[in-house]
Amino acid sequence: MALSYRSVQIAYEVFHELKAILPELIIESWPQDMSEWTSTEQENPPLNRVLGWGKKYDSGWESISFFCQNPSNELISKFEELKKRVPNTSLSKPYHRNEDLYVIGWF
Repeated sequence: MALSYRSVQIAYEVFHELKAILPELIIESWPQDMSEWTSTEQENPPLNRVLGWGKKYDSGWESISFFCQNPSNELISKFEELKKRVPNTSLSKPYHRNEDLYVIGWF
């Protein structure tokens, strides 16, 4: 299920709270759409930058997340604590296209 505009707003609130643990996290006002990237770009996304996948007509997204390497236990724990705010399925696991990366977000 895609994230509605309101769900994206809540996700951004969570990302801002995670930034206290991961200060290098880049949260732009409008994320890049990974669905428009080449396969190589999708396999090697930029680290610590909030990205979207599949922009929706209502300013929602199919998914919204960021990628990092070796996330701290504190970061994962904080996300696990906050993820329920967004009424979508969460992601907190190794990235299926590149096992060296970890993805955190929702779809």
